[in-house]
Amino acid sequence: MSEERLVEQLTDVCEWAKQKQEGFVWLTHIGHWRRPEIVAVFETEAHKARALSNGWYSAFVEAAEFACEAVKGEAKSFRFESEQACNERSGGNWAKHLQKGSVH
Repeated sequence: MSEERLVEQLTDVCEWAKQKQEGFVWLTHIGHWRRPEIVAVFETEAHKARALSNGWYSAFVEAAEFACEAVKGEAKSFRFESEQACNERSGGNWAKHLQKGSVH
């Protein structure tokens, strides 16, 4: 198993999530592939709020956990962000924004 395999699995989750939740745009992971922090990114804070309040969150976490298990890993945590928040708080610099560790 490897980082590449995790990326393949999470890409499938990403494509599913785009179809299931308006405003979801991409996802990434931080840390080692065996125990990654999964980061889901929405267009706006409003899109994020809707996703976290309408039950989408549970299905997303389940799908991402399954993806991690498929490569013999386990998600360390989940984080929900938005392009809007990154632009406002970090000037659009995702590397800087993700280092801040602001879990939502």
